[in-house]
Amino acid sequence: MKKITTQDLINSASAMKKDGAAREHMMLFAGEQPELLEYILELSEDDEDDELSDMDRTFLETISLHLWHALKAGGFAPPPAQRQAVYALEKHNLESLENNFSKEKKDGDFIENLLASRETHPQPELARATLLLVLSPDEGPNKLNPGNVLVPVMTIIDSLCGVKPPAAALAEFADLPPRRWEGIQDLRLVEQSSDHMQRLTDGKDFANIDEMNAFLNEKCIGRLITAPPSSKLEEAQDLIYKAMGYQDFRVRERLARLALELSPDCADAWNLLAEEAAETDEEALEFYRRGIKAGARALGAALQADHGRLWGHVKARPYMRARKGEALMLEELGRFEEAERAFYELLELNKSDNQGVRYLLLAFHAHKLEFAKMDALINNGRYPDDCAAEWVYAKALAAYALGKQGASLCLQQALAVNPHVPGYLLTGKKPPLQHPDSVTVGGEDEAWMCAQTFRKAWENTPGALPWLKTGEAALAGPKTGRNEHCPCGSGKKYKKCCGR
Repeated sequence: MKKITTQDLINSASAMKKDGAAREHMMLFAGEQPELLEYILELSEDDEDDELSDMDRTFLETISLHLWHALKAGGFAPPPAQRQAVYALEKHNLESLENNFSKEKKDGDFIENLLASRETHPQPELARATLLLVLSPDEGPNKLNPGNVLVPVMTIIDSLCGVKPPAAALAEFADLPPRRWEGIQDLRLVEQSSDHMQRLTDGKDFANIDEMNAFLNEKCIGRLITAPPSSKLEEAQDLIYKAMGYQDFRVRERLARLALELSPDCADAWNLLAEEAAETDEEALEFYRRGIKAGARALGAALQADHGRLWGHVKARPYMRARKGEALMLEELGRFEEAERAFYELLELNKSDNQGVRYLLLAFHAHKLEFAKMDALINNGRYPDDCAAEWVYAKALAAYALGKQGASLCLQQALAVNPHVPGYLLTGKKPPLQHPDSVTVGGEDEAWMCAQTFRKAWENTPGALPWLKTGEAALAGPKTGRNEHCPCGSGKKYKKCCGR
């Protein structure tokens, strides 16, 4: 490995100042070193007192880019960082730093001891120059905090230079749990197993169901379901699954663009670009529409064959996501007629509505006080057992606004499903202190979300709020027994319906 000098690092920093060079190189860096960007992001989201400032995070990203560029310019290809190895290096460097503090008490110069410890590094001058940059005095209110970034910088240097963490430290992080971002993962990742299982069974001519089950038990039970791609499109989709495992928008964008280089028919790649790369709603709409065309090409005859139940076909889901994204962007752009048509087309493409489009349509119509359309959607017969607060309270509001005789019964059913909604609509009750990863049916969080979505419709419907207040007191009634019929009208016992 060629030894990189301080001047090489300065030259790399200068190269980044050229027009467009920084973004271009950052996108390349994001594709080659996604774990380092995720590492910095996770440091930034630490809840402890030493959480990185914007200045700290920007410095870590910039110095990572410059180090990577200097090494590549010198002919060395930095190995892709591995998450377990990065955290093992961090632990080792933290322990080394603590040892330097202890040695300082004896030898008297912490910085000198720290720099001396870099003499055996594969890139000693590069490591020393970077550490001196961290430890140099910085003026101004937004100054760099060496205490926050020193160990991360040491870790990033080591990782880019291919330093192997001690075996003991690496063993400690061997079972590092899957990355979670504030408790939430990209839910699209759950489709990967279904997709790969379909790949495993494609082309198999099973004699009977027992033979198929035996095959699935052998290949799938107790292990991660994986199947190699058999086409450029499948290879591209695997890149998208990888991208969904990252939070940094540059990593997701870079992997999406790499996927499109493999196959322009990868609809999810266009979806990710709409989410991460679009600078305007118009640009996002264009990405989604390109995703719709890509998805249609990929599905071919299956688009018509599975019409009405497309979500059940896992390979059609990227197409369905693009269609939903298009509808949302049309609404955001104020193109309401087109948006309404797009939403209803989605319900026809997948009548079971796994994407929850009916709730978006309810909110869409409620915002425009289109109560007849709300009533028609609710009573179309497709979702008779829907007990979501948004659904049952919208049903009650529409019935009241249209003067239907069953309005009071609708309100009674809504109160039985979630009695907390009136508190948020009538009293200005504060939202729950914490917003969980999932919504509790019948809970305070569901009630708050329902009230936020339909507040203006209730407020702009003459007499609706007084009717709700009166009805809450008059119709709440005694608590339903667990073995009694559920008041929501489903015909089931309360314990097997809204009382679950």
